[in-house]
Amino acid sequence: VEELAPERDLSRTPLFQVMFILQNAGDEAWQFTDLDIDTYPNASRVAQFDLTLSVQETSEGLRAQLLYSTDLFDAPTLRRLAGHYQNLLASVVADPTASLTDLDMLSDTEKHQLVVEWNDTA
Repeated sequence: VEELAPERDLSRTPLFQVMFILQNAGDEAWQFTDLDIDTYPNASRVAQFDLTLSVQETSEGLRAQLLYSTDLFDAPTLRRLAGHYQNLLASVVADPTASLTDLDMLSDTEKHQLVVEWNDTA
């Protein structure tokens, strides 16, 4: 930060505004001889960054949480972003050897809107 000397804005972190967290340590309780340890859910509802996507690997599958600045995003935008992430993951699962350029992120409705409706120049 000192070397780059970005313009300081105390409402933002100086290095990044978006965080991705993958917790893949499992969700089973730990046990020691005289001590039992269990996970405690993070109840924080205050966004520390513009956008944080936290994904936890559980025995049932992946659990994701989006935490975002309501000054920058609204709920419909984040629902759309979450849908794009789900589409991307499904595309990877369908073909794990696919290159990044071949992975789908948009729904069929969004693709139609983008390619046909918004591209109608007649």
